[in-house]
Amino acid sequence: MNCLRIIKCIPKEAVFYEYGEAEAKLLLRLKHPGIPTVYDLKEDQEYLYIVEEYIRGQSLAEYLLDHKISKEQLRMIAIKLCDVLCYLRDCGPVPILYRDMKPEHVILEGDEVRLIDFGIAKGDDGQREEMICGTQGYMAPELAYSKATEKSDVYSLAKTLEYAWEKSGMNSRRITRLIHQATRECPDERPNLDAFCESWKQLSEKQKVYGGISKVIAVVGSDRGVGCTHIAISLAVFLRTEGIETYYHNPYEEEDVLENMKRNAHVFREKDSIIYHNKFYGLRTLGETVEQRKPPEGVYVQDCGLDWERAEDADWIVFVLGSSPWKDQRVPEWNSNHVSILCNPASRGTGLKLARANGCRLYGFPLDDDPFLVTTAKKKVLERIRKEVWK
Repeated sequence: MNCLRIIKCIPKEAVFYEYGEAEAKLLLRLKHPGIPTVYDLKEDQEYLYIVEEYIRGQSLAEYLLDHKISKEQLRMIAIKLCDVLCYLRDCGPVPILYRDMKPEHVILEGDEVRLIDFGIAKGDDGQREEMICGTQGYMAPELAYSKATEKSDVYSLAKTLEYAWEKSGMNSRRITRLIHQATRECPDERPNLDAFCESWKQLSEKQKVYGGISKVIAVVGSDRGVGCTHIAISLAVFLRTEGIETYYHNPYEEEDVLENMKRNAHVFREKDSIIYHNKFYGLRTLGETVEQRKPPEGVYVQDCGLDWERAEDADWIVFVLGSSPWKDQRVPEWNSNHVSILCNPASRGTGLKLARANGCRLYGFPLDDDPFLVTTAKKKVLERIRKEVWK
C-alpha cells in the first residue's frame, strides 16, 4: 500500500460526532497530495470507523518552536497551501471553504506540506453561519457579521504565514507587503486566491533572475529629476574601482539609457549586451523576443527611477531625495536597516531637516558633473554607503 493507515473510532454519542462525520465524508471524495486521504467509512450502532492515511511530520506551530523558517521555506509553504485552497475551491459544483487555517493545522515533513482538520470546512452556499467558526487571531474579521468567502481563507492563510515569518526574525519588505495586502480588514481590498498565489510564485522567481548575483542595490527617487541615474552610475563605477564586480542596470525597455550612451558618445563599446567604458559596465535590458544570455555574476545597481515597488525586491535601497525646499520630501515606510538615504545635491540645512523629520541618517551627495569619474567628495559619501551594504 506504500503508506501507513490508521482507523479512527468516533463514538456516536460524542459531542463532536457530527463534525467528525462531516469531515470524513468530505475527505472521502477529495484527492490531493496536500490533503489526508480517507479510504473508507464503516459504522455500527455505536461507532463511526474511519480508515485514513497516517500523517507523519509535525505541525508548523511545533516546527517553529525549534526552527527559524527561511524565505524559501515560507514561499514553498505559501504556494503549496494556496494550491490546496484552490483545489478545494474548484473540486466540485460548490466551492469548499476551509475556514480554519492556522499553524497547528499545517503539517510539515521535509518538502511536503499537508493541511489537516477539515472539521468546519463547508461548501460555499452563500448563507451566513449562525455560529462564528474559526480561531481567534486567524479568523477574518468579516466572519463576525457576514458569511465566509474565498477571501476569508486568504486572510487566515496570510495570518498563518505572518506568524511563521515573525518567528523567523528576518526582514523582507516584499513579504511584509504581501501579507499586509492579504490581511486588510475589508475583503474587497484583499487579493483573491489566484492573485495571492501568483504573487508568491513571482517572488520565488525574482530570486533566480540574475543567476549568481551576490547583491541587488536599487537606486530609487522621491521625485522626478532628483538624479537617480546619475547616482546609480556613480555608485556602479565607484564599486568597480573598489574591486567589486558591478553592473549598472536599467530594467525598463522603454528607457534605454545604455543605448543612448552608446549612440551619443563613441567611447562606449558593447559586447554580449554589456555597454562598457573604463570602470563603467552596464547590462542592457533586451526584449522578450531576443535570446537572453546568462547574466554575469556580480553586484547589480538597478536604476529604478520612481518605481518604489521594484526597489522593494532589492537587497539594499539607496533612496534619493531632492533638496528643493518646496518639494514634499517623504521616505516610504521601509525597514531602515536596508536603506541608505541621499540628499541630492547636498544641502546641509535641508538635509538636517529631512533627517530629523524622517528619523534616519541622511548623506549629502556633492554637486557633480561627471558620474563616470570618482572624485574625492563622491568617494567619501559612497564609501560610507558601501560599508552600510556590506556591514
